[in-house]
Amino acid sequence: MLAVNRKLSHKCSPAKGMNWQWIACCCAVIGSMGCAQWSKDATTESKPLLAQPKMSPDSVVVETVIIRFPKEQSEALDNLWSTVDESVFDVELRRKLIENGIRGGVLIGELPLGVRTRMEQLANNSRTDPLEQANLAADVKSATNRLQCRAGRRKEVHVRREVSQPLVVLTSEEGRVEGANYEQPAMLFDLRSIPHGDGQATLRLMPEIQHGEERKAFIRSDFGLRPEMSRDRKTWEELSMSVKLRPGQMIALSCNGEPKSSNLGKAFFVTHTAEQTDERVLLLIKLAETQLDELFAPEGVAAAQIVAER
Repeated sequence: MLAVNRKLSHKCSPAKGMNWQWIACCCAVIGSMGCAQWSKDATTESKPLLAQPKMSPDSVVVETVIIRFPKEQSEALDNLWSTVDESVFDVELRRKLIENGIRGGVLIGELPLGVRTRMEQLANNSRTDPLEQANLAADVKSATNRLQCRAGRRKEVHVRREVSQPLVVLTSEEGRVEGANYEQPAMLFDLRSIPHGDGQATLRLMPEIQHGEERKAFIRSDFGLRPEMSRDRKTWEELSMSVKLRPGQMIALSCNGEPKSSNLGKAFFVTHTAEQTDERVLLLIKLAETQLDELFAPEGVAAAQIVAER
């Protein structure tokens, strides 16, 4: 009987070896898939145990990603602008943005290889570098966020989190240069969306610095006034950018080259790292999904326009 078992075991061993070879092959294929496109999820989709809440019909989904570029890789960021349509902003707005050290537009085609390579490096660092894992590598977190935006409702797109040191910012308007000092500043954009019935949406971005100590304020909402802890805000309405996008299109925003002064572009798009170096920052904002359809729900489109214009 023992001899028979040994014989059977000997006969089954090649199949067992084949199974391990197959598993190893599958693992290699899955590992090679990586995360080439930030909007793709390489994990296996599973059916949720609980029903997912439905989005409001006037909601759009926006994805943001922040990428840091050290000085030795700044050429990849400079080369990006050859693939960006900056004419989506009118001439006067482009002039104001450049005067304040900001450059932006809509990406044409795919992300350049240099930008994708840097994204992959940061993704690897987030798995192996303790400082990256603890969000201490810089005052900018290189991460992807997904936001659900109701029509006309404020969403905050944070670029640089609160900086401990006071920050002097110089701004230019109509040839005049003005300076201001901000305590504990955090740099972000006030994001608002207007969905359209053809599947597109207009995104509006306004630069904002939150500063000072938190204090209680009363915020007006659909349900009346409600208390909320907030800080002082400085906004630049004259630098607001509005762009109409199709799902999948991206806005690219960064500083205009190497900042030579304490302008708004430097305040938003240059970060100081734990290694005592400066890195330039690229913000990508992608319209991922819209809900409205003027063919089947024209009243929803009209309602969203009214809400957004309040």
